[in-house]
Amino acid sequence: MRVTALVLPGLAALASAAPSALNSMSRNARSLFTESMNWMDDYYDSEAGYLFDFSATSALNHDTRSSVWYALGLLARNKGDDATEAEKIITNVIHAQYQDPKDEWYGTYQKEPEEPYVGSPHYPAKIYNSWDPNWRGFVGTTLIMAMEEYSAIISKSTQKLILQSLYNTTKGDEYRFGNTDNTKDNLYPAYSNPSIMRAFVSGWTGRRLHEKNMTTSGEKYAQDIIDLFNRADTLSEFNSGTYTGVSLFGLLLWSKYLPEDSVMTKAAPGMIEHTWEAIGQLWHPGMKNIAGPWDRSYGYDMNRYLSLMALWFWTLIGKENSSLINKASPGFMIHDSCTDHEQPQIMSHMADYAWGPLFAILADHHQSLIPKKVLSGLKRFSGEHTFEASAYYPPFDKVPRNITTWLSDKLTIGAES
Repeated sequence: MRVTALVLPGLAALASAAPSALNSMSRNARSLFTESMNWMDDYYDSEAGYLFDFSATSALNHDTRSSVWYALGLLARNKGDDATEAEKIITNVIHAQYQDPKDEWYGTYQKEPEEPYVGSPHYPAKIYNSWDPNWRGFVGTTLIMAMEEYSAIISKSTQKLILQSLYNTTKGDEYRFGNTDNTKDNLYPAYSNPSIMRAFVSGWTGRRLHEKNMTTSGEKYAQDIIDLFNRADTLSEFNSGTYTGVSLFGLLLWSKYLPEDSVMTKAAPGMIEHTWEAIGQLWHPGMKNIAGPWDRSYGYDMNRYLSLMALWFWTLIGKENSSLINKASPGFMIHDSCTDHEQPQIMSHMADYAWGPLFAILADHHQSLIPKKVLSGLKRFSGEHTFEASAYYPPFDKVPRNITTWLSDKLTIGAES
């Protein structure tokens, strides 16, 4: 399905008069933003209004989620026709959102515009395969950031479309009930990263649309997440190079875009602080790796796969001090305009590089919430030490897990019981 957005004639002039968000970004945030956007520019198909799929597993297919992230980056950059292209992407994605309330996948978004309709004979409904309920959160949070940060350069018609989409997203998320059967939806408050996004989207959308039930639902769900966290000051989905990065993203949205009376606004700064205190103990600056054990991981070595925590480290201590690859084999170049250190896209799981604009936009707010002692220790190994914590992921955990990690100059060992 391909839909081309109609942009109001006056919008281009309005967008050209608005300053680029890059002007207010810190140096590290700006470099992440610029490099990730330059990379995505090469994948953008303006005719379709989508990014091509980075994996290229199917010839010339497109990807919905990364396209929305790119659209937010276009709004932030706001050069030339960036805002016009961003609206094109956003309207395409929303028009392809599943909008039939009788379907379990109601309110989520196509994974790619070329796919058949979910549940059709040639494309059976299979959760986390033909459809992904977590994409409600990935896309919904990005649309909210667009509304919060760049509504001045988004046409009124597109803003109305976004709010309707967020309504559908929130209603669809209400269909989610945790299940221990791995063929069904497994969303519990302990599933930290999508739970945090779900609570935020519901709370924000309910307030914006004056839907009291949505607001109350978001607040109550958030309180369940907070109660689990407060048990031992740890995320239930503990220590993941990728998904701790998503959870921090969601907590930043809690702290930045909701009113003071929200339980999310009140709890988020402390949750971010405690999460970073654990990260600071587990991060080994010499090895450029977060020590185990990991609840979820795409590899043992963050120097070989592109983790979201690496992108957060980039915004805080610079790309050269993160776990992103600094130099490939001699003579290796992606294309002539690349230097020998602009190559995180050659790492495994490289599609997560598309998160770059979102993290860059939130980077300065994020840094203000991290304890100064933690920040100052991210560049130099503090010496041999042991870290102990506890995490609890009910109903899959019957009892809390005890976590112990030992870090030395050249070796780290982590285990849980």
